Amino acid sequence: MFHKNRVLEIKEGAIFIADSHDGEVRKNFLIFLKKLERGEIKTSQLFLMGDMFDLLAPLEYLLNFYDEYIKLINKLSEKIEIIYLEGNHDFLLKEIFPNIRVVSIKEQPINFIYKKKSFLLSHGDRDENIRYKIYTNIIRSKITAFIVSFIDKWTNYTFTKKILSIQN
Repeated sequence: MFHKNRVLEIKEGAIFIADSHDGEVRKNFLIFLKKLERGEIKTSQLFLMGDMFDLLAPLEYLLNFYDEYIKLINKLSEKIEIIYLEGNHDFLLKEIFPNIRVVSIKEQPINFIYKKKSFLLSHGDRDENIRYKIYTNIIRSKITAFIVSFIDKWTNYTFTKKILSIQN
């Protein structure tokens, strides 16, 4: 578990991955996670720099769709320090990954130290226009997630299925 007041360090040999956008078609991130679990790839620290999935939020359909990934990442977090910087396709991940340091877009960039030098890390969608910022604040609210989840379930997950198909 991460402690908020701790100095955040990038460890030697850390792995950084961004924008894999795994979904119905692409499975490269899942292949990577399985190799990490089997020890074919070794690291003590993993940075997931956002948008590892076509869409991930605490919505029932998505949690089921990405269940294998979620369980594997949570299992890996018991052995490996994992830091996930939310991207524009990631929402409210702290609920999904309880043992991982999840950094929301609002908290980015976040400062890390490597070999006594300071680095600011960010997914990169932070400095958008005001309309985009308003939109992302709305879609990242727990109230919005609750409403979307209810409507999505009521419509047999039409919303999430449509978004995932568009991403392909």
